Formats: sequence, structure tokens, C-alpha cells
Amino acid sequence: MTSASPTQKRVRFAVVRGMSAIGAVALTLVVPHAAAAAPAPCERAEEYAARSDAEFLHIDQLDGGDHGQISNVGLAQAKAALVASATVNSAAVTRLLDADRPGAFTEPLIQQAPPTNAAPAKRPTDPGDVGPFALGNGTLTSHARWDPRMACGRSAGEVARAETTVRDAGIGDLLHTTQRMQSRSATTLVAGGRTVAAARVTVAAFDLLGGAVHVKVVRAPTLTARMSTKDGGDLSYVPAVLEVSGDGFRTRRLDNPGDEFSYTVDRKTESGLYPSTVEDMTAGAPLSLPAVPNLPRLGGHDESAQVSGSGAGLRISLGQVRRAAAGNAIAAKVTAIHIAITQAPPDDHEPVNQTVGREHRGSDGYGGDAADRGRVVLDLGVGLLEAAALAPAPHAAGVDGAGGMGAGLPITGSQVDVVAVGGVTLVIAGAALARGGRRRRFRP
Repeated sequence: MTSASPTQKRVRFAVVRGMSAIGAVALTLVVPHAAAAAPAPCERAEEYAARSDAEFLHIDQLDGGDHGQISNVGLAQAKAALVASATVNSAAVTRLLDADRPGAFTEPLIQQAPPTNAAPAKRPTDPGDVGPFALGNGTLTSHARWDPRMACGRSAGEVARAETTVRDAGIGDLLHTTQRMQSRSATTLVAGGRTVAAARVTVAAFDLLGGAVHVKVVRAPTLTARMSTKDGGDLSYVPAVLEVSGDGFRTRRLDNPGDEFSYTVDRKTESGLYPSTVEDMTAGAPLSLPAVPNLPRLGGHDESAQVSGSGAGLRISLGQVRRAAAGNAIAAKVTAIHIAITQAPPDDHEPVNQTVGREHRGSDGYGGDAADRGRVVLDLGVGLLEAAALAPAPHAAGVDGAGGMGAGLPITGSQVDVVAVGGVTLVIAGAALARGGRRRRFRP
């Protein structure tokens, strides 16, 4: 066999060296690229969404007689939302007082994401009086976070949390508490493609009618909505448990939705039912949150206060949950504790039923002279809770029975397996040629 010339040998080794280099480069570029693709942001946002609202106290009607009327005013609001398909994916909003009054008491504290926020926004609120409200020190806390991978369920964690806290709050002698009260809302994306919305209000105790009736809150109410791409949705409501006590009656325990307590107000207490600090007041501007799409509508309405019988009366009741579900969405709403203080017409007048309900917000519902017809002095809810959750259908999220973060997500770019095999082949071929070249070169 004729041995190769020096020129041929140089060409052969150049080819071998080139093929080996190509294979090595292919492996270097392709294999690390496949590993780095896992944490990349989502190519398309899925239908993950949740919203929760908590409001410690909501006045549907407060009648100050000649002094004024209050309707649809709230105290200690906290709202949280996550919407994967929106421009603003996460938002937390808090406000001390929902009323048409300018100032620090009614100024909301808003935090949004993206970009994510490592620390919450916080703002203290000073004590002061607004109409019939006497408010102690408080704190607004709003925290919104967002990981881009949450848009398609590839990352989990709490998304938004809102908390409004205030001490020593009251409405004249009608309702007062020296305890710390708080409204809290949170939205979370859980591993496995589950959205969670939770709302809660807490207070240890409060007094009614200048202390004639004391209400101890044994258990705080909590409302939670969950929706999963795999297992569907569910609602969980933990009702408030109350112990109502006072002079002249045994302590009464309310622990199930629908339970109620009635109390006849004596003449001495009745004389103080007309708040002198009431002025015309109604709701402030709505708090802005990303809209959650495709939520089912909640039917029905909350219970209304009614004037009947004679004299003045107090009624405390635990509310029923209203809920609805449609497709891959679920929603619920409840007024945990309903309190009504009414004053019936004098005995020498024909009794007239008077209804002031949440479906009639903004209207006074009165006709004629209040002393002749009787009136609803106070109609309010303690613990207004709302929760809603939405998740993509299994086929939309790419879940094939097992669920899980990132299931069914598309892989973009080159076909990793084909290119990797090609790179390995080039390396092996280069090595074989190199060995063959060495044998021929050193053969005697």
C-alpha cells in the first residue's frame, strides 16, 4: 500500500480535528440549553385567577334623624387579586374607610406587580373622628408579588396579601370596641395548578347600645375558595361563633349560620339611639383591582332589617353563604354577622313594616315622619367576605391526569434529542478517524 504523502496526512488530521470540534460544540450548545429552558417565563398565560375581599364593618343604613343619613359605607377594607392573563397580574389594596370624604382615612394603599415586590407597602393611620366614626391607631399593609412562571402554573406561592388593622373603633354608643380588629385577604397559587382565595376578619369582642349588650367573638369567620385544574373547585366557610351577654338575660351562644338573638331595648337605652354626630355620607370611589374573567354571578341578596312590633329592639344573626359555580370558576359571598337596631312606632300608631336591605343601597327607604312610622336606626354587617377562584381546564393547562407544575408546556427552539445525537455521532466519528490516522502514521 502506498503511504500517504505529508500533504495528505495534514489534510486528514485537519478533517478529523474539525469533525471533533463540531461535535464538541454541538454538545456544548445543545445540552446546557435544554437544562436552562426549564425556568424560562411562560410562552402563554393560562387562565389562573383568584380574588378575595374582606371588610370588617359595612353600614347599609344609619339614621341620624335630622342630623343626616349614612348608607353603603365600609370600615377596614382589604382586597387581593391575581390574574395571570392581565397586564397587572397581582394587586393588593387596603383602605381604612370607604366613604365620600377626602383625606388620609379614605386614601387607599395600593401595591401591584409585576415587577414583584420584596417587601409590602405599609402606612400607619392616625386616630381621629369622621362623622359618627371614632377611630384609633391603624395600619394598612398591601403586598403584591409575581413570578412570570406563575402565568402557566410553573411556580407557586402567595401572590397578594392585604391587611387593614385598627384599634379602638366605634359608631357612637351603637357599636364600640377597644380591641384590635383586622380585615385580611390573600390569593395564592398552589403547586398542581390550584388557585386559592381566602378572606377573614378578626376581633375579640365588641359592645352594643352603650355596653348594654356585650358580644364575644369566640371564633372568627373565614371564607376560602379553591379551584384546581385537576380536581375542580370547593368552598370552605368557617362561621363566626359568638357569645352574647348582658344585664337581664342569660348568655346566648350563636354558632351556626341562621342562628339569631333578639333583645328588647329598655326606655333608658332607647333614649340614646339617636346619634347626634351623623351627617350625610355614602360610599367612596370603588377600589381598583384587576378584573377576574368568567366568574359566575351570585344570586339573591343579604338579609334586611325590618321594623315591626312596638318599642326598640336589637337583633344579631349569623349570615348564610351565597355561592355559585360555573365551569372552572367558583365564587362565594357572606355577611358573617348581621346587626340591626330598630325603633318601632308608638303604640297609638298603626305598625308599619320598613325594609332597608343591601339591595336598596343608596335609598333612604323612609316615608312620613320618623317618630310616627318607626325606623331602622342601624343596619350593618360585621365581616363581609368574598372569595372567587378560577383555573384553566385540564386540556387547556396541558394536564394529563397527574397535574403538576409545567405539565404539557411547549418546548420551543431546536429538537434537543436529534441535535444531541448528531453531536455525539460527530465526536465518535472524529475519534475513530483519529485512531486510524495514528495507526497508519506510525506503521513501519
